[in-house]
Amino acid sequence: MNNLLKKISASIGIVVFLGLLPISCGVDCNNPCGCGPQFEVKDFTIIEMEALTLVANGQRVSPQNVFDYNLVVKAVRIKDFQTVATNDTSGSSIPGVAFACSLPLPQSIDNLADVKITNLQEFVGPDGKTYVTGDDLGHFFGMNYYFEEGSEPIEEFLDGTLELYQDDLFKLEWLVAPQEELNLKFTIRVQLESGREFPLTDEILNIR
Repeated sequence: MNNLLKKISASIGIVVFLGLLPISCGVDCNNPCGCGPQFEVKDFTIIEMEALTLVANGQRVSPQNVFDYNLVVKAVRIKDFQTVATNDTSGSSIPGVAFACSLPLPQSIDNLADVKITNLQEFVGPDGKTYVTGDDLGHFFGMNYYFEEGSEPIEEFLDGTLELYQDDLFKLEWLVAPQEELNLKFTIRVQLESGREFPLTDEILNIR
């Protein structure tokens, strides 16, 4: 009887001891998020881009209205996309258990390479020069993420290429105070690293 009790006690002790040991998911596990289920991020390809006219508080407004040049921007974002990978898990998941580390954000398979702004309507710029259809207007605009302060030249902001995420919202703001009211009409051409382009045509910006 005593031997049986000793064997039972020893078995319980071994089970408890093993329960205290960390469980390894491989020979080396250096993942700071632990060795739980691994997820495949659903990256995407862009189908359509769109441009919006926004004022300083983020409100969408009609581009036909006239605004102070430093209170209105053209915003560009992804309108539609298609995922190119499916969500996958390896190992078992435990209902109700949250992981401490966030999953990587899905991103476009194409980086943003350039943004071109081409004039569609003749006007006299603040520099006194007459701009005709086809002229590049990029030097009049600064670019940044919408919720960031200020902007910088488009080329400097992109710094080669820029990764794109689903919720990215970019602003294009006119940098030079007009001498008189300007009624601008132009195309915003969004160019991806793969060579794909999204021309956002007949964009209007009326500023003073």
